Amino acid sequence: MKKSIALFLALLALSCVSVPALAVVEVGEYDNLPPPMVVTYEYGAPPAVVVDIPAYSPEPEQPTPVVTPEPTETPKPAQTPKPTQAPADVKGDYSKGTVYGPSLSSRERKELKAKVGEIVSACVTEGMTDREKIVVLVNYVYDHCEYADDWSKNRANTAWGLLVYGEAQCSGYARGMVALFDAVGIESRYVHAAKTDPVNPSHQWNLVKLGGKWYHLDVQMFDSSYGGTNKPILLMGSHLTYDEGKLPRAAGESLTLQ
Repeated sequence: MKKSIALFLALLALSCVSVPALAVVEVGEYDNLPPPMVVTYEYGAPPAVVVDIPAYSPEPEQPTPVVTPEPTETPKPAQTPKPTQAPADVKGDYSKGTVYGPSLSSRERKELKAKVGEIVSACVTEGMTDREKIVVLVNYVYDHCEYADDWSKNRANTAWGLLVYGEAQCSGYARGMVALFDAVGIESRYVHAAKTDPVNPSHQWNLVKLGGKWYHLDVQMFDSSYGGTNKPILLMGSHLTYDEGKLPRAAGESLTLQ
């Protein structure tokens, strides 16, 4: 009994020791056991593991900065140059049935007249020669007008289609150039190819007078044939066949203006 108690106490002591310890086992004299033995534990209880978990403290959200836009000026709408002369003073034939477009309505003729005045005011300056006027007016058409795919839409066969709408076929180009030349005092004619012309009996262009001589001027042909800027401006001595009995005969020599 004494041996059991002593052994129990020894085990209880061992479970509570965290450093090297001695265990003594008590035995009675009457037992044939060896002398008390010393039990040494080389290692103590493992050290406690401490994990330092910092307290959670979220960073405060930064307020979104308020950006005040700098005041900007409201863009001004593009302004069409105002004519130097009132529409009533624009030279030309704006009566019903005019060569500028025989089918143009009264409203369309008024719009065309105002537009011609704007173009002349923007392009032509006092003291220009007829040659210079031809160059600036043809270049205006090159820069602002395009060939129309369908002659029956948007008055493409009239001066209104060329100058007001900005698209025309050869007929509209030829009629529009007459309107511009009339406004600046340059003699010109609207020309339709002869029905028997072997190349293009439907084509239309202009005759223009410069330096006392008549030349062919086909603005649509050069506008459609060349891209980019600085398209040719050529006064031709000959072109397609036409009715020379009703229209002036060309000089037979060509003149390059640009």
